[in-house]
Amino acid sequence: MVLIALYIGPGRWPNALIRRWQRSPYSHCEVITRVVADQYECWSASAQDGGVRRKVMALTPAHWELYLMRRADPDKVREWFFDHEGDGYDLLGLLGFAWRPWRGERSKWWCSEAAAAALGFREPFRFDVATFAEVVRRYGYRKPIA
Repeated sequence: MVLIALYIGPGRWPNALIRRWQRSPYSHCEVITRVVADQYECWSASAQDGGVRRKVMALTPAHWELYLMRRADPDKVREWFFDHEGDGYDLLGLLGFAWRPWRGERSKWWCSEAAAAALGFREPFRFDVATFAEVVRRYGYRKPIA
């Protein structure tokens, strides 16, 4: 089972800036590969956490939307994240959506780019949070948070 968690919570000022810039209710995403009780094994790239990381956390229903990605292979997703765990956060690559001369680095990722790569999407650098969320909402299946 692979779930995508899309963040709709208030967050901090960077979350508000991303939502406004992308004209989207979403400012971050996590890939979930295991659920035990109310704890979710989340994988993502986070500026706050310094890059690609694994984090176990409870998700608040008011702050997250969950989507089941039926065709995603959890072992391949986990393998991608294990291979890239510790890679940096690609702020310049993310800013490249606003100004194309800024290019990202191959060893750094932002959240939706890492999630798209782990799911096997071609050219994951093309997926900002809003675009990735639209794909997930269109092809995933909405799930309630337990």
